[in-house]
Amino acid sequence: MKISFSTGSLFGLPLKTVFRLAADAGFEGVEVLVAPEVLARGAAGVLGLARKFGLSVNAVHRGLLSLPGWGETREGRVRLVELARRLEAPLVVIHPPWKCRSMDDAVVTRYIQGVDVAQKAGGGEVELALENMSFKREGDRLNPFTDLTNLRAFAGDHGLAMTLDTSHAASFGFDILESASIFRDRMKNLHLSDYKPRSRLLGNRILTNHFAQHQVPGTGVLPLRALLASLAADGYSGNVSLEVGPIPTRAWWRPTLRRKMAAMAAFVRQARDGEGA
Repeated sequence: MKISFSTGSLFGLPLKTVFRLAADAGFEGVEVLVAPEVLARGAAGVLGLARKFGLSVNAVHRGLLSLPGWGETREGRVRLVELARRLEAPLVVIHPPWKCRSMDDAVVTRYIQGVDVAQKAGGGEVELALENMSFKREGDRLNPFTDLTNLRAFAGDHGLAMTLDTSHAASFGFDILESASIFRDRMKNLHLSDYKPRSRLLGNRILTNHFAQHQVPGTGVLPLRALLASLAADGYSGNVSLEVGPIPTRAWWRPTLRRKMAAMAAFVRQARDGEGA
């Protein structure tokens, strides 16, 4: 089990600062979110910085901002895969198509074609890890990819690895232990965060992301210790990326941020190493 920190958790801070904080907190690697500084430094610069702090790059994720050429398009996924290869990262996190209402939709056909191109670009060195979706509005339930069994079957049919996002699963009301069981044989990446149900926030993506989803492990309602213990007992050797928001970690106050980051790294390590069992 690889313990990583998603750079997207501290989006806006200099990459050097994020890497230093992650290393000091006890993280072993990072999941790199594509951002302007990543593109400015280039793959060699980012990889060199990671090595300076003793971190591996365990996954690559598209950016929070819509950077030209780096979105969820055929060309964008190929760029992500090529970046991952240069960063020596084994995974690129991808997302299902949003705008579809059946698996036979033309959108899905084009999506499959694009994914096939990206897989070929990976050359057997980089896998695409399909992530489960987040609930934003009631219409999302009409998308067949929100059903985890459908998503797992699709991944299997097209040779994709999987990323389980715990707070995304919880936002649909899914049991995360059952969700992990569905994904388990293809899961290579886990986006770990807690969830605090706040019904009044539904429909507002920004408020939901900051105050309901992507909370510090142990502060919400999810059985994350049980999930990690189960994965550890099952010999899970994939990546675990802490993907939390800047508000739950109080990112603006460095002493609190450092304390919370160290606690999150320890949270995963204790489960992996069987401490306190």
